[in-house]
Amino acid sequence: MWKRLLVVSAVSAAMSSMALAAPLTVGFSQVGSESGWRAAETNVAKSEAEKRGITLKIADGQQKQENQIKAVRSFVA
Repeated sequence: MWKRLLVVSAVSAAMSSMALAAPLTVGFSQVGSESGWRAAETNVAKSEAEKRGITLKIADGQQKQENQIKAVRSFVA
């Protein structure tokens, strides 16, 4: 739950400051793609990023926390 809240907060903050900042790239480490809900969440993130001119990097964690950690680290490297 906290991870989702953190991701949503980060994306919201990035999107709200879009008019004031240089082009943005946002990383989104999705837990997995095992359900329609997760697929919908990913599609909405893609759509909203595209509307705002944000480059969105998405990683599928494949239900493994270590994969998500690797993805987040790769986003900031």
